[in-house]
Amino acid sequence: MKYIRSQAKTRARNSVSAEPPPRDPQPEYPITPGFLFSVLNRVIPRNAIICEECPSSKGDLDRHLRVDQPGSFYSVRTGILGFGVPAAVGLQLANPERRVVCPVGDGSIQYSIQTLWSAVQYNAAVIFVVLRNADYSALKGFCDFTNVGRNVPGMDLPGINMVNLAQGYGMPAKEVDRPEDLEAAFREAFRSQGACLISVNVAKGGQTCMGMDQSVNPPNYG
Repeated sequence: MKYIRSQAKTRARNSVSAEPPPRDPQPEYPITPGFLFSVLNRVIPRNAIICEECPSSKGDLDRHLRVDQPGSFYSVRTGILGFGVPAAVGLQLANPERRVVCPVGDGSIQYSIQTLWSAVQYNAAVIFVVLRNADYSALKGFCDFTNVGRNVPGMDLPGINMVNLAQGYGMPAKEVDRPEDLEAAFREAFRSQGACLISVNVAKGGQTCMGMDQSVNPPNYG
């Protein structure tokens, strides 16, 4: 049967309004993850690649860090930990003409921290940005989501010196504690020719990670 275009009905389209750009976070002390990502967004090259593993700060990353080039963003849909740092090194080796930036939590990086040595040995010029809040914020979020309570040992991570750890693997590293020092640290990292690590002391929080908000999606294990 011949299809006649004139007989086709026009289908109404859903109008999708563009999301307004978020307001720039203020340079508070301690540094907020939102401010960190807004500053990174100002200085990052357009063709950079983001490989992130900062689950408790993922919402702030999504709001304030914008990348629009093909193959520019790598993450994971599940709660697995430990993939980000080795994935970033692999991406850098596969894309030597682009700069890979790996925002990673100070808890997440402990799962595969030996990869810093690999980055140095293989000349993979990844910029590792460690969000140091001195606890497993994501796992505390899981404790709340599953109603097991906060009496779980090992959720706090005091006394970890990320700069010393990175330097022990042969990687240049620096710590940023003040918001006014953040942009200069990022610009210096992008001027560098090899792998480096920036440990940023950030405010605690973000414990409804990856959208786990009991008021919206209450758990039901009964």
